[in-house]
Amino acid sequence: MKISNETLKIAKNEVGGQFWTYEDDTFQGYAALVTHPNTERERVLIKGRCKAVYTPPQTFQGLLVGWIQFRDLSPLDLKNDGHFFKNEKISSDWQKYHKRNANLMMTP
Repeated sequence: MKISNETLKIAKNEVGGQFWTYEDDTFQGYAALVTHPNTERERVLIKGRCKAVYTPPQTFQGLLVGWIQFRDLSPLDLKNDGHFFKNEKISSDWQKYHKRNANLMMTP
């Protein structure tokens, strides 16, 4: 399934706060000891010098496509105002789906 760049941008805007929350939860101070989920190697990461990403092989686009297919949505259902989805139920459902299904990790 091909997703337009505009829809990708809007979907990222909708869940952007979840990345900040994940980062805040990871760091209880200036640094954090984290374990890479695939290699189980431990690393010390410094807040502000790393970012939250999807744990491979998961990708943002793959997660979005999974949600669109799960909800049987069409491009017409994903109308937006240039920043967010216009339909609040669609917006809320995407945010909940992402929160439940995104496997995030911190990386330098």
